[in-house]
Amino acid sequence: MKAVLVTGAQGFVGSRLLPAVGAAPFEGDLLDFAALEKALGARPWTAVVHLAAISHVPTCERDPSQAFRVNLAGTALVLEAMRRHAPDARLIFPSSAQVYATADGVLDEESPVEPQNVYARTKWQAELLIRDSGLRATVLRLFNHTHKSQSPDFFVPHLYTTLRQGTREVPVGNLEISRDIGVVQDLVAAFVAALSRGPDGVFNVCSGAPKRLSRVAIELARRLGVDARFVVEPSRVRAGEPAMIAGSHRRLTEATGWRPDCPDEARLVERFLAD
Repeated sequence: MKAVLVTGAQGFVGSRLLPAVGAAPFEGDLLDFAALEKALGARPWTAVVHLAAISHVPTCERDPSQAFRVNLAGTALVLEAMRRHAPDARLIFPSSAQVYATADGVLDEESPVEPQNVYARTKWQAELLIRDSGLRATVLRLFNHTHKSQSPDFFVPHLYTTLRQGTREVPVGNLEISRDIGVVQDLVAAFVAALSRGPDGVFNVCSGAPKRLSRVAIELARRLGVDARFVVEPSRVRAGEPAMIAGSHRRLTEATGWRPDCPDEARLVERFLAD
């Protein structure tokens, strides 16, 4: 990890990863190939962590062409610049668990792939580019990870922001489902482990423990001292949602020794609120 370049270094993960590994940020435009070439040719990089992407699903749905430009074409440019200037560096690439077909149960790396939305399609197609690139690469399929500093566009930060405003009736979707939600601290630790151990291949990054959304909401309100009522808003309910989705992190744990620390709703909320 002596020389690590990070794209998307100012984002939710990148801003935490940079100090954790002493990495350098890529400060140019991801779609500016000359800037990428200049950055990748500046020194003998050990690894490139390519975090820059449009990751908000509704934003990708509203503008698919921009999502594909940034998430797919941007990745293609990173790969080409690496081939020219840093062919021995390892690529660490965050994909998404949303590339898997929607199904109840535990998802591992052998589960069927059927991207669920525009965002997932950009990530899956980027995975295919990486697979064919000839570069050493670690692809991390990320499940949900959260923290109070995350955008309120996401589920738990939405609850947090609304509760802190003192709202007693909080609009929500279907809370009677379970999802594998982890915390950003574990997510950053997974990137550090991948950089340290450098395994090739595809790996899930998840808590391995599905959380009931209703219990998360109740626990968060309790911790914040708010007597809230959660009201289902039809526009927030997705038709055909599976009752439970969980991931298996066995492969990443065996390859790197990484283990998450988010086994239940109470621990999730505790670490979500931590500075």
